[in-house]
Amino acid sequence: MTHSAQEITHSHLTLEQLQNWQALGYGMFISFGMSTFVAEEHPSGTYPSSVYASDQLDVDQWVRVARDAGMKYAVLTTKHVAGHCLWPSKQTDYHVGSSRNPTDVVAEFVRACAKYRILPGLYYCSMDNHHTFGSLTPTDLGWDGAYFTTRAYQDFQTAQLEELLTEYGKIAEVWIDIPQAIPRDYRQFL
Repeated sequence: MTHSAQEITHSHLTLEQLQNWQALGYGMFISFGMSTFVAEEHPSGTYPSSVYASDQLDVDQWVRVARDAGMKYAVLTTKHVAGHCLWPSKQTDYHVGSSRNPTDVVAEFVRACAKYRILPGLYYCSMDNHHTFGSLTPTDLGWDGAYFTTRAYQDFQTAQLEELLTEYGKIAEVWIDIPQAIPRDYRQFL
């Protein structure tokens, strides 16, 4: 799946949309994934999927805490720098389905959000130490280096985002992290 200049639109949120988002106020960010099990913020992406071994996963509890605290939305880290996916992505085998707990965390999260009337948001990291497709990451070069993503990685990212945004129902927010790693035309496409 590739994008072209003709597909790129220059749309921004309207003032009303921004004000509606800002009015939500208090929300939760849930950082959970491979980092949880290897105790590294930016894992190399070389750990086997089996290291992800969530034996006490309780997504309902996470979302209940958000609701009980008066939050209106929650954002789940679906894929962080390690590249391990919290859903069974068709684009890779580096995901929960090949781990010691195959629970589709994204599905459980969206279901819990509906149950507790919390708006679901999904976080997706544009840097990936496991699926580089020739990209250079801050792990390779440092955060001040000239890291970048290749067109092949961008196509991979697009396909994964399409999975997340078509297989789980209505998503209230999408957070694309480390946007400086992707070119401007691709950011606008997204």
